[in-house]
Amino acid sequence: AIPGVVRREENLPAGMVALGFVPARLRDGRRMRIAALAGLEYIARVERPYEAIKRNFNAENAQLKIVRALREYAAAGNILLGVLGSAALAIITGLSYLNPQSDVDLLLGACGEEEIRAVCEYAKEESLQAGVTVDIEVELANGYGVKAAELLADTKTVLGKSLTAVSLLDKKEALEALKKQNINLRRNHTIMEIKSRVPGKIVRFEKQVGDTVAPKDVLIVMEAMKMKQVVPSTIAGVVKEYKVKPGDRVSAGQVVAIVE
Repeated sequence: AIPGVVRREENLPAGMVALGFVPARLRDGRRMRIAALAGLEYIARVERPYEAIKRNFNAENAQLKIVRALREYAAAGNILLGVLGSAALAIITGLSYLNPQSDVDLLLGACGEEEIRAVCEYAKEESLQAGVTVDIEVELANGYGVKAAELLADTKTVLGKSLTAVSLLDKKEALEALKKQNINLRRNHTIMEIKSRVPGKIVRFEKQVGDTVAPKDVLIVMEAMKMKQVVPSTIAGVVKEYKVKPGDRVSAGQVVAIVE
């Protein structure tokens, strides 16, 4: 099997898929990219970005270290995150698709504006430390992808790209659609494990077992990297249990509370 990446193609013939093939080996110091069309009968397997990022992989370079760190951060906040581009190919194949100049391309699924902002801020910290550019795209239910930076910028429109078209979208409508996606995604989750997004030390509880909480209400105050960090609830509900106590040290992604 030959790994390929689905790409945009206008006026795509029925039964065909537009693909991009990228050899792992550089040619004259440059990455070759080959555009092609393939019939559906030749597609052996499809793997979405959200599935690719869950694979086990060795974080052998700065790019994959960032992918792993963002994966843990997103998992801790119950945020849907995927990986795209060369990083995805490297994870899936185990081949050297990445070099020191490679960017990291990530995809956010159904989430709210605050979650987008939080992931972008964390990605910025990781990017600055590693000297690697991180680009984050947000997937809308209508099939368009929008740059996270544009959604957070002070603009009225954003550029949306789908597999068949490029369009200017109303930013307010895009954010409302994301909000509805987020609500629908979480509607079936009546019990939520609340996880620490970063390693650190538990300082105190802001809510007690039995308290009613809303999304974003702070449950726990902790200390991480000599800074105050908070662990918010991701859903509306009741605090059922704390899995930690003040003074405990926790790792990124560790379950610290249960909200139902």
